[in-house]
Amino acid sequence: DQPRSRGLGDVYKRQYAGPSEKCRFEADWKLMTDIVTDFGKSAFIVSATQGQVLVEIEAPPAIIFAWALKNAPLVKVVAPAALVKSVREAAANLTRLYGGG
Repeated sequence: DQPRSRGLGDVYKRQYAGPSEKCRFEADWKLMTDIVTDFGKSAFIVSATQGQVLVEIEAPPAIIFAWALKNAPLVKVVAPAALVKSVREAAANLTRLYGGG
């Protein structure tokens, strides 16, 4: 028997040390399978519409930062404020590097 994968959340936790914080992001509903696979029971659906979900996860912000960038543009981080700022700065830097539009 092979050990069952517990998702990318476990991999991220080993790679990104740091204290956990309550993080929230909006995601396209198409990412629901990835959210469940990557974060499992640590992901809580706060609200949902036909095309989007608001997810809350207690995790080190670096995990959510990496996951959001990996899944851009289908994810928008909305909390905590410091994480939103970090993602916004990374997006601006990528736009400068690769050009807008």
